[in-house]
Amino acid sequence: MKMIKFSIRNNSKKCVNCYKGDRHAIKFIYCDQFMVMSFAQFTDRSGLKDIETTFNLDSADL
Repeated sequence: MKMIKFSIRNNSKKCVNCYKGDRHAIKFIYCDQFMVMSFAQFTDRSGLKDIETTFNLDSADL
């Protein structure tokens, strides 16, 4: 996860700043969204409810 965060910060921050991708974000910024979507793909989750349930069950392990 640390490598993903490093990659996101260095590579995509320029793009987000250029297109003002976080202009409406209050707490859930692009980095957080990328981490959740990556987690969903790596663990083969099928929907937002499934992702939320997994995070709630395994929050101590994350």
